This record gives sequence, C-alpha cells and structure tokens, in this order.
Amino acid sequence: MKRALVLALLTLTALPIVPPLRAEEPVDLTMMTRIRDEGLHHSQVMETLYNLTDVIGPRLTGSPQAKRANEWTRDQFTSWGLANAHLEGYPFGRGWSFSSCQVHLTSPHPAVLLGYPKAWTPGTQGVVHGQVMKVKIESEKDLDQYRGKVAGKILLIADVRDPNRPSFPEPPERYTKDDLVKLAEYEIREEATFAPGGSSATSCGRRSTSSWRPRRFWPPWS
Repeated sequence: MKRALVLALLTLTALPIVPPLRAEEPVDLTMMTRIRDEGLHHSQVMETLYNLTDVIGPRLTGSPQAKRANEWTRDQFTSWGLANAHLEGYPFGRGWSFSSCQVHLTSPHPAVLLGYPKAWTPGTQGVVHGQVMKVKIESEKDLDQYRGKVAGKILLIADVRDPNRPSFPEPPERYTKDDLVKLAEYEIREEATFAPGGSSATSCGRRSTSSWRPRRFWPPWS
C-alpha cells in the first residue's frame, strides 16, 4: 500500500503544470484608428502648450497666473464638450507674484545686472542701497563667522555661473526626415474577422490570423 501511494505521488509531481487559459481582451481596432487619426491630424497639443506657457506664462501655486491658467483650462474643457467642468479650491496659504526686479551696480562702474527674486520673497518697498559682500553659507554653523558683519549689506550667496557651460549633459540631437518618417509609422490590422460582441473569431481553439501592413498618417511630405 505504501509503495502504491509513493508511486502515485511521484506520478502526480511528474505531470506538467498547464497554466489556465486566459481570454484575450477584445480590441476595437476601428476606435483605435480613430484615436490615432485624431491625435495625428487634429491634435491641439501645440496650441494648448502655447496658451499655458507663452500666453499665461510661468506660475506658482496661489499666484494670479495660476488662477488664470486654471480658469483657461476649465473653459477649454467646456468648449471640448466636457460636462460640469469647474474649479475646486483647497487651503494653501498666501500666493505670490512680482511685477519687476531691477538690480544696478553703482560703483566702481555703473552696470545693469540680471536678477530675479526668490519665490515668496517680500518686497523691498522701494530702492535699497548697500555694499555687496560675497559669503559662503552652506549650514547654520557658517553663520557664526559673519555675525555682526552683514548688517545693511547685499549678500551674494551663490558662485558665479559660467555662461559658456551648457545646461544639458549632451548636445541636442535633431531628427532627420527619415527618422521622422520611421517614428510616424505604425501597424494597422486589416481584414480581421470579428465575432459578435467585439471579440475575434476563433476556430478549434486557435486565434484567427489577420494581415498587417504599415500605414503612415504623418508627416505630410512622406
């Protein structure tokens, strides 16, 4: 009896494990083609980007520019047919924006300097004059060496930037015409057989095959 039980267990462990069959999700190829055509031929990405960047410009949370961008987005959604597009507020605190910032070197030679205030910096309430002093403060301990020496001075806390140093690690790469054509190509399934309900027809447990061929919608010069 024990030998028979051991033999049965060995037989069961030697059998291959067959994974359960999973039904493939039906794909509406007509709708997929319509979505691709909408994105490639009727895209409003550049117009939307233009309004949010060039027209409205950069913005911080709680700033007038952020309010304008939110309202523009809401109105744009409404024009696209979305229902009940609205804004919802949330507690944040004070907003911040600035109208102008001017920095002038008065001596030894007059010069106009390019400068921007850090976000949420309070206004100066007029022109502020002072002697320029370069400091290096990386931690709270570094403040001790400047104690009693910086009152009424304008502090430079950052190192001088090299204008010739690129801000990106590698030079930008421009796509050629052939590269753009390759990026625009994608496959569209044609002559597929579909069963009622949107799933593809099968025969003897095997999925039916269909022909594929590349189709290009963009760029127009190809």
